[in-house]
Amino acid sequence: MDGTTLSEHVSPVSTLRKDENVVRQRMAEVFSNPVQRLLMVAVPEIDRTLFSLDVAIQRRYPCFPPYGPAILVRCAEAAGYTADIIDLQFEVLRKAVKSEGKAFDFSLWEEVLEAKIEAFKPDVIGLSGMFKNCAAEYAAIARHLKSNYPKLPIISGGVYASLMADKILVNLPEIDFILFNEADQTLVQFLDAVNGQEQDTALKGIAVLNQEGEPVSTEGAIAPMIDIIPDYKELPIGDYAKHGTIGAYTFLREAGIPAATVISRRGCRAACSFCSVRTVSGKGVRVRPGQTVAQEIKFLHKTYGVRHVMWLDDDLFFDIKAAITMFNEIADLDLPVTWDASNGVIAAAMTHALLEAAVASGCVGFNIGIESGNAEILRLMAKPGNLRTYMRAAELLTEFPSIFTKGFLLVGYPGENVGALSDTVDLAINMDLDWYPSQIVMPMGGTPIHQIMVEQDEYGETVTRLKNDRAKNAGSFSVGVTGTVRQHEMAEKIDAATFFDPFNEKPDYVPSRAQMVDVWFAVDYHVNYRPIITEERPHKLLKKKAMLGELVERMDTEHPLAALFLGIIEEKLGNSDNASTFYELAQDGLAASEYWRLRFQALGMALP
Repeated sequence: MDGTTLSEHVSPVSTLRKDENVVRQRMAEVFSNPVQRLLMVAVPEIDRTLFSLDVAIQRRYPCFPPYGPAILVRCAEAAGYTADIIDLQFEVLRKAVKSEGKAFDFSLWEEVLEAKIEAFKPDVIGLSGMFKNCAAEYAAIARHLKSNYPKLPIISGGVYASLMADKILVNLPEIDFILFNEADQTLVQFLDAVNGQEQDTALKGIAVLNQEGEPVSTEGAIAPMIDIIPDYKELPIGDYAKHGTIGAYTFLREAGIPAATVISRRGCRAACSFCSVRTVSGKGVRVRPGQTVAQEIKFLHKTYGVRHVMWLDDDLFFDIKAAITMFNEIADLDLPVTWDASNGVIAAAMTHALLEAAVASGCVGFNIGIESGNAEILRLMAKPGNLRTYMRAAELLTEFPSIFTKGFLLVGYPGENVGALSDTVDLAINMDLDWYPSQIVMPMGGTPIHQIMVEQDEYGETVTRLKNDRAKNAGSFSVGVTGTVRQHEMAEKIDAATFFDPFNEKPDYVPSRAQMVDVWFAVDYHVNYRPIITEERPHKLLKKKAMLGELVERMDTEHPLAALFLGIIEEKLGNSDNASTFYELAQDGLAASEYWRLRFQALGMALP
């Protein structure tokens, strides 16, 4: 591993030439009439070419309420505009579930969107996308809108547009303006300027194409934390969990329990090299008053029947005193509402008092951003934690067994060798958390690690591989029905490729990019499955049973590894009949898949 120095987080749009005059000129060209009515459109976060109707019917796709667009609706209406919102991800998933496996057309959003436009009659469309998975449908929606409503201006925002503004403007001219970073204030400023109400104030956070077809922008702006709750208008928020997943802890609650999302802090104190939060939200963390956050949860419960919330925060435990106060405010409401922090928390921020307040306020689980167990890799990642803080947090968590704890891990960091991977496995086992979700490093644009992987071509053909991996939605290296491992399994079910076990190599060996899926698999086995063999604590076995049950019963019924270890757990818990059922399920899966037989053999696994 080398000592590569990471550059500061730089948003691609921040490097554009600044020219407010061009922006104002373009506004005058696009908007021939005053603007009063804004329609926010949340695009599907699914690539239709990868869409599986079976997965949708199993309610395995994410179905998050469109929190950001709903905040913008609230801001626009507070400024005197009329706003509404449509969520095309929800519409697609709702219709897919109702189809019950019959004929289904992903393009149904066209009819739904047109009906909304005809009914609401907007003066401008606000297009919002979160992740790059939305790219194909984002472009399709923009083109559909311009084709059918050529005089209707389109502005766009969200994380995806903020990170890809320059490329979107060049390759998708249907998008007239991009409001990058956080648009709580800049949206209203933009609309006011269109209406000639704010000529003397410098415009912020807007990108356009100039007459030469080059993207230019105004100066960026990061909004203060506006203490308001989102306005979802007529969206049936209480039904969202009936059509998909909200958070990573659905297995801890009854299916379909109304769930929603809340944010109390924007930004993150950390500057991790693989993360885009600082690129979009800027430095520092902005905090909402705990009392109003508690009131938002009360509103969600009373209005939509919500009984679980997932925090959207990237640094939920920032300002320990304020966090404890907020949790106490929530606990004082005495509502039947639980919560999880699927986006992760920072280990170094944990204290006994904080965790005590979290449990009292309804905490059932959270993820901890660990990433690596190697000190040098952690330094290169610019992680805020270290091996000491991780172990200190793990020791503290033993006092709170009701919290289901997961530790995020990353594999495939530039220069990461087998020795570093072994360190990660050792740390995970020593921390003794309940589960370890892991991913292969797949950096987003605007992050330092993306710059390193592209410029230094660490693995060879990095640029091509990154594009191909992104195109295949390969950022999700999971064993579920939508994950990359599942894709490899199905492709290699009959004629499997040779399995690469990294731990058979010397410590200084650096696996290639092509070997990463197998590296991921090996790490996943050693940190999540192998420890079950010697595990005897009932509370730990029950937690792992819940997690593996999610894989076998709800996500992937042909997963012999999970089935085998569910059998082992059931046997340890004294449920011999259940154990036999899962052993038979594992045997059936092995008999049908050369992919799994190779991995069982390579890792020394055998059925009882």
